[in-house]
Amino acid sequence: MKKTITFFAIVFIVIAGLTSCGKSGVPKAGNAQAENMLKLLPANADGIVFIDLARAMEMEFARKAITEDEDIQAFIEMTNIDPLKDIFFLAGAVTQKENEGDKEKVAAILNLNYDKDKILALIREKAQEEGQEISETDYEGFTIYGMWEDDKEISLTFIDESNILAGDKTQTQAIIDVILKKTDNFYSNETLANLVSKTDKQAILWGAIHFAPESLDEMTADNPMLQDLKNLQAVSISMGVPTVWDYIKKPADRALVEQFLAQMVFGRPYIMNPGAPARHVNTIRAAFDATMKDKAFLAEAKKVRLAISPATGVEVQKLVTKMYTMPKSQLAALKKVMNM
Repeated sequence: MKKTITFFAIVFIVIAGLTSCGKSGVPKAGNAQAENMLKLLPANADGIVFIDLARAMEMEFARKAITEDEDIQAFIEMTNIDPLKDIFFLAGAVTQKENEGDKEKVAAILNLNYDKDKILALIREKAQEEGQEISETDYEGFTIYGMWEDDKEISLTFIDESNILAGDKTQTQAIIDVILKKTDNFYSNETLANLVSKTDKQAILWGAIHFAPESLDEMTADNPMLQDLKNLQAVSISMGVPTVWDYIKKPADRALVEQFLAQMVFGRPYIMNPGAPARHVNTIRAAFDATMKDKAFLAEAKKVRLAISPATGVEVQKLVTKMYTMPKSQLAALKKVMNM
């Protein structure tokens, strides 16, 4: 199995208003809200993060990757998970290490539509390819699947048909305790809850963390540039710069803007003369596509800090055809917008 499929299996599945709820108040896929997801995180967390994946998937680079990357398409086919329709939110919690030699404990809940049997089949296939075995243990009625990734054990639990829990085993069990109402949730942590209350929760990604003094000491010990952070106690972040697409509601307006921005996809195109034999065109296109994936070429581009974001000849041809066959009414509207 290709590495990209493995990556998406980990990222989307094994991450390292209760208007409609599942058992024990767990949010249903598509109806969850940030507050509902945070109620599932434990009070002992030092930091939390929330990602609106549904909005993130609408970003242009994400859409392009999802709809055009062969590996991602293979992942979709194997799991029947469409990232553009089935993945909604991720809420994660981190607990800082208590003693020297410990590791941070991280776990996250992914809110999505999924088929448990297909996810398990994919994970078992990956484990088999790497010569690993998946362990199964019971915790409070939930089956915890254990596997190894980069010398670190990852635990995964299917909470219900809408939520998958994954991460450090201790933190995973802590979240299960919250779901079963055996322990307090994040909102009883006044320090962290206060931080979150000041965070822009309309952003695509936001979070907050309260630093333990010993953690900051370790962070700054070997890096003089971080000494100014030694007295830092907490920080909150948010990321979610709106794009033009966030403000376009009508399909006709979206089509108009797509035509207006289409030329940006071209970049610096390579053009052959009209009437060039198809075999010549196909040869040049194949050579171009191969170059854009060549490891030596990409390594050289990285050295000189040259960003490589190619569009194939087929993609550009479709775009050109679309531009030159646009309806006259749309062309007139576009000319008006461009003052032509």
